[in-house]
Amino acid sequence: MKKIETCYMCNRESSSREHVPPKCFFPNSKDLPVGIDFRRNLITVPSCDQHNSGKSADDEFLLFIMTAQYRGSDFKDKHFESKVMRAFNRSPDRFINMIEDLAPHSCREPDGKVFESAVFKVDLARFDRVVRQLACGIYYHHYNKKWMGKSHSISNIFGTSGNLSSLENALITSQMDKMSRSFEGLPVHGENQQIFRYQLYTRNDSAHALHLEFFEGAKIFIVLGQDV
Repeated sequence: MKKIETCYMCNRESSSREHVPPKCFFPNSKDLPVGIDFRRNLITVPSCDQHNSGKSADDEFLLFIMTAQYRGSDFKDKHFESKVMRAFNRSPDRFINMIEDLAPHSCREPDGKVFESAVFKVDLARFDRVVRQLACGIYYHHYNKKWMGKSHSISNIFGTSGNLSSLENALITSQMDKMSRSFEGLPVHGENQQIFRYQLYTRNDSAHALHLEFFEGAKIFIVLGQDV
């Protein structure tokens, strides 16, 4: 009897292949210079409808968050100006719900240069849920089994504003630097590394960590463990 393949996130029978990260993160050729293709050999895992097409709004949410923040390459900026803005213009209400309390904000580059931007609140519970699905997808891709334990994430894409912002941002930077050093020397995976690359550290069957990087600057660290 043929074994039924089930979804990477649950025990439902798989009905499709989910891209990890979602395919929308990788720019379409029409938005790139001639000869560049960032949709080569993308990672896919077996998925049910709920954890593939059923989470398209979450995929759109994460893409918006990752491309709207200031870290990253020119490809990130171009992707925001093309694909993300086209989607925004088609359904502005859907995106407006993602940017609660939008307000102008002055940002300072490492060299001291100040530029004007904007800040908004992010639904962190939603962010953590979507990031967990990314981590579970990569885990399944490597080990051909599901991660059903706990997870915890930290990212450099979130800043803070207010009286404590300098201290809080310094603490985030310090944590990110410490996490980055723990992955030094590990293999870097990903066919299209200018868009997405990752590293995976495994201590034992119940303790793993992932370093995800999008658009050469936006980083997420995820710990998978039973006690995180």
